[in-house]
Amino acid sequence: MKTHGRRKLVWAAAAAILASSAFGTRATGQEVPRRPASVSDLFEKVRPAVVGIDAYQTVPKGLWVNTRDFINPFPLRSFIGDTLCFLFYIPRAILYPFSSHRTGSGFIIDKKGYVLTSYHIVDQYNVFAVRLFDGSSHSAELVGSDPLGDIALLKIDISELKEAVYPLPMGDSDKVKPGDWVMVMGNPLGLDYTVTTGIISGVGRRIGATALDDLIQVDAALDAGNSGGPILNADGQVIGIAAAQIFLAQNKGFAVPINMASSVLDDLKADGYPRRGRIGVVVEDPTILAASVRGLPKPVGALIVSVEHNSPAHQAGLRPTDLVLEYDGKKVANSLDLVRLVRRTKPGDEATVKVLSVKKWTLTKHPPPAELHVFTVRPVMIKRGFRVF
Repeated sequence: MKTHGRRKLVWAAAAAILASSAFGTRATGQEVPRRPASVSDLFEKVRPAVVGIDAYQTVPKGLWVNTRDFINPFPLRSFIGDTLCFLFYIPRAILYPFSSHRTGSGFIIDKKGYVLTSYHIVDQYNVFAVRLFDGSSHSAELVGSDPLGDIALLKIDISELKEAVYPLPMGDSDKVKPGDWVMVMGNPLGLDYTVTTGIISGVGRRIGATALDDLIQVDAALDAGNSGGPILNADGQVIGIAAAQIFLAQNKGFAVPINMASSVLDDLKADGYPRRGRIGVVVEDPTILAASVRGLPKPVGALIVSVEHNSPAHQAGLRPTDLVLEYDGKKVANSLDLVRLVRRTKPGDEATVKVLSVKKWTLTKHPPPAELHVFTVRPVMIKRGFRVF
């Protein structure tokens, strides 16, 4: 009996070792970003592309900018906001006639000297400088800005530094998942090239930090001065731009997805402003009940809550209670999917929308069957930050 018991014990131990080995193989075989063997190696690799941003506001220029916006506000700005800025700036220019200074972070994206950063760093400022890793400072030009997405594009002359500058590669922020490892680089509180690490805590966050909230939440420490800096994955690819943190909260930082910035880069370079589409709907994720009455096994798609009058969606025939399953040939998993797809459609381009529509309910025992319809919409340009996409 003792021998038999020992054999059973040996076989159990062997099975446990094999199981743990198999589990380890599966874990390492997964194609997910892992923590690099050395964070210092990754730091040295990306450091030459991370920069400091210095923004200055000279009083005469600032007064002119505020006066101009007050008289003829730019379409992406608000008249009320411009009026308040104008009224605030007049006494400031009289009582405190000195230049103000703001700092932040950014990163080089190509060999032409383009630098991505946050819009709130350059907003209302008119003179810019970029500090490189060797300590040198270079005058920068504001090429374009996206106030709604909190994105700004600067450009510096790096003709003499091309071989010494290594632009950061862009990752795919649509593929990041909670739990993925990240590294943050920037200049918080004036501490140049500070590195913090952590994980992605959530995606698709809406906290009111930007008008086009679709933020990545990270638990890596962010402080004032981190804004505009890169959020990197284990491969050294940028998956987000540091944008905000919750005041007095512990490690609750947020980043603009890099795909949102990448989608408007060409527009910023060519026109100075983004060209994003909107179709004029408010959407939400469908509930289990909404899915079941439409004959679906599980909630999927984007449920239209309301349709703006005379919008592209209204003109195409979309209506509240329609469930969007596809947009421009791409599957829509949830409401955030639809918002992203619509924003990336250039204004004026046609897109097909496949929806499940339910007819008006009557006093019958069962709800009417859902019908599949296809509409063609032509998005118009986003000009304001309301949550109507």
